[in-house]
Amino acid sequence: MKLLKIILILIVIGLGAGFLYLRYIGIINGNRYEVNVKKPLDKGDFKIYQGFFTINRDNDFELFENKSKTLIYNGRKQKKIITDHGENDFLVTYKDSLYYQFRYFKTNCRMIDRLNFSFYQQNDTLFIDMKINGTNRMEFIKNFNEVHKSLKLRTNIPIDSAGNIYNGLELIKK
Repeated sequence: MKLLKIILILIVIGLGAGFLYLRYIGIINGNRYEVNVKKPLDKGDFKIYQGFFTINRDNDFELFENKSKTLIYNGRKQKKIITDHGENDFLVTYKDSLYYQFRYFKTNCRMIDRLNFSFYQQNDTLFIDMKINGTNRMEFIKNFNEVHKSLKLRTNIPIDSAGNIYNGLELIKK
């Protein structure tokens, strides 16, 4: 009987260690995200998509035509965030009339990320306050763009002033 208890304890410890190992090497997704809104905003008005949005697009309107994006949040969590090594793109929309798109570059796919999407309104402008804790920390506060102006924007900035290719580095606080 004593031997059976020892074997059961060793099995439980082995399963727990195996789970932690698989989570560490990235086979089990431990990424987490939170969405916070300040009143008078409503969580149900926000959608968050994850996908690959090329920086070589003609304009931001192409973001909305991209069929490969995955809806991860629609007033409530729909799916887990899976952040891969390299480029991880997100598109956030508000009432399908405002949007903001950003790229999170991850250098170690095994690390777990914690993403905090916070939204607030100041005067008549909607802001995203984004904080990512994980492999590569990133924090920024940016205002949303109007969808009907997306034909004249690329990577959230006017096309005629876009200049260099966008890589997200301007979002990193120094």
